[in-house]
Amino acid sequence: MALYENLSALQVSVEDGVADVVLPYQGADLPTRDRQHAELTQIWRLLERDDRVRAVFLTGVGEEEFYLSGRPSRAYPGSLEEMRAFARLMETEVTELVHELARFEKPVVAAVNGAAAGAGLAVVMLADIAVMVEDAWLFDPHVMLGISAGDGPGAIWPLYTGIAKAKLYLLTSDGLTGRHADEIGLIARAVPRQELMSVARDYVERLAAAPPVALRYTKRALNQALRVALLQAQDYAAALEALSAFSGERTGEPLTPFPPRIVP
Repeated sequence: MALYENLSALQVSVEDGVADVVLPYQGADLPTRDRQHAELTQIWRLLERDDRVRAVFLTGVGEEEFYLSGRPSRAYPGSLEEMRAFARLMETEVTELVHELARFEKPVVAAVNGAAAGAGLAVVMLADIAVMVEDAWLFDPHVMLGISAGDGPGAIWPLYTGIAKAKLYLLTSDGLTGRHADEIGLIARAVPRQELMSVARDYVERLAAAPPVALRYTKRALNQALRVALLQAQDYAAALEALSAFSGERTGEPLTPFPPRIVP
């Protein structure tokens, strides 16, 4: 469909009221990864305009990776111009991805098939129902990459689990499994891998068949807490992340291991 013709990294198909959005991130080259990040900012307005879409099903490919943003092997900005470009990226694309997901009014079910980090973690947290493989892992690498946590998790994680757990994982860049993320309330459900697609697909089909106005207004009311949290902290956290790029700590080798240490 013409709405999605300019997307090259994301795969989008629509059938029976459900838009399937596939994140082809695993093994992709860096330009494709960067396009995916930009397209994840743009796609929510397109899906909102598509009258065929009543619910969104979001997943990755393979069994290892859902969306690993902030992978330590990526290049680090070293020059002043690179740091300025990073700051501009934080001001525009990264912050907008978080706000667009919080504003989007159609239900989103994420089938988290593998690891998620950085902006990928924000996408998992901002999905309406995130169903994750039990032994897949989540983490936020920001601090151990030499920058502050500013693209979503830093602003909203305390809303999900309280500030103690938010500090435990955001200050250390430690990871946690889907099973533990379920236990502390960071995601909706963790399931064995063989059940992931059937469980997540059942949710999205039920939501696509639900009364749309009642569903939209219920989501709007529930997301009000998210929007308030973003107003209070997101732009501030993003500005601090951009500022931290000028500290000089983001140059050189990354401090965080990859995969991360998993706690507990």
